[in-house]
Amino acid sequence: MCNNYRTTIRFAAALFFAIAAGDSVWAATQGTAGVTSTGSITVSATISSRVDVTGLSDITFADSDLGAVVNTSNQATKTANVCIWSNNSDKSYYITASGSGTSNAFTLANSTNPTVPYEVYWSATSGQTSGTQLTAGTKSSKLLSTATAPTCGGGTTATLIVGIQGSDANSMLASTTYTGTLTLLVTPN
Repeated sequence: MCNNYRTTIRFAAALFFAIAAGDSVWAATQGTAGVTSTGSITVSATISSRVDVTGLSDITFADSDLGAVVNTSNQATKTANVCIWSNNSDKSYYITASGSGTSNAFTLANSTNPTVPYEVYWSATSGQTSGTQLTAGTKSSKLLSTATAPTCGGGTTATLIVGIQGSDANSMLASTTYTGTLTLLVTPN
């Protein structure tokens, strides 16, 4: 009887620790031998944080854009509506913008001519003409998207704004195309 008592105590202790360890220990149920046999399992799935940026298009400043601000304290701006999707529970994301200039600077260049700086702004709402200025190579503060799926179903959720100051347009040489690459790194945290 003493052995049966010890066996019962060991079984009860094992059962207690198995239950305390979590339900997953007891998730599957096994069938029994017979004409039919039924068992069941729990199916679960998890996914890490994901983000997506789509809807990007090249931005071109024409003479009509820059000519209007030359020799003024005004800024020529161009906007692009884009889609940002995040699967975080609050739809949050962060953006880091980097230019192709030295130390990730936002600059346009042409051969040996002086570079032309530009500024980058971001709005977490589509269709805007102003936003928060981004610093080259620096992660933004937390932003929120309204997208429920990657590519936003063809819609947009944010605005990218690029600007060139009139004083910087002054240094551009006539009939010369200045170019640069703007890279937008979107992260979920």
